[in-house]
Amino acid sequence: MKTIHHVFDTMASTDTLWRALTTQDGLSGWWSTRVAVSAAGGNEQVQFTFGGDFNPLMEVVNSVKQRGLEWRCIAGHDKWKENTFRFQIAPQEDGRVRVRFWQDYAVELGDDDYGNYNFNWGYYLESLRIFCETGTGKPFNPDKPSSESDPAASKAVALRLVESIFNKGDMQVFDELFADTYVNHNMPVPGIPGTRSGFRQVVEATRQAFPDVHVHIQDIVAEDSLVVFHDTAEATSTGEFLSLPPNGKHLEWTEIHFLRVSNNQIVEHWSNFDQLGILRQLGAIPPA
Repeated sequence: MKTIHHVFDTMASTDTLWRALTTQDGLSGWWSTRVAVSAAGGNEQVQFTFGGDFNPLMEVVNSVKQRGLEWRCIAGHDKWKENTFRFQIAPQEDGRVRVRFWQDYAVELGDDDYGNYNFNWGYYLESLRIFCETGTGKPFNPDKPSSESDPAASKAVALRLVESIFNKGDMQVFDELFADTYVNHNMPVPGIPGTRSGFRQVVEATRQAFPDVHVHIQDIVAEDSLVVFHDTAEATSTGEFLSLPPNGKHLEWTEIHFLRVSNNQIVEHWSNFDQLGILRQLGAIPPA
């Protein structure tokens, strides 16, 4: 079973770190601004609110003051059910404090899920460090205006685009993920507008030409409402593509996508892909 592990050093005191991990004011300063701490069945519970199906309820199962803390997720997100989350606080000889974090999974997940959670923990553990050193972190705020976006939420949208739409062809997710005002700034396809409905046609036509297409994200960066990712795609040519007949071959190409996200929807989209390489592999252009 996979484990997510992060480490960071800070000049904040062990007491400051402990309060950030164990008090309502502390937790709301770096992970989610909406936190509720309560006691149930003798064990302390912490409810974090983010939205949708991600509102983890953590039970504190182990606590050693200013040294270590362990949570167990008991509800609020199915993929985290029975997962354990461990924080270790270790003073160093040079005066810094080292914080180690582990998330131990109870159920094996796909690589994209691990990549998503790993990225998000990196972002929020950095928020924890900044909060402890400056008093101002970068927590998720479920109550902020929908026109604003945070990097983790924007990246989650991009990951859903790849996994659910590009790889699985789930057009119900497409309708959820793309705003009515979506604008496609990419090179126009003859007869297809640069709109939400137009890009829907592009996705459907691509999956008809390459039903087994699979996109692998290589790098992804998010800042505020903007996300850019570089990927490699592979597929078998079994249907017509750009008026070219299928040749049954296995194709590979690269892509770069740049998205602007608002209210958890894609509103603008720029992309660049190796169209020349695809045409060569389809036999439309002689090899270089």
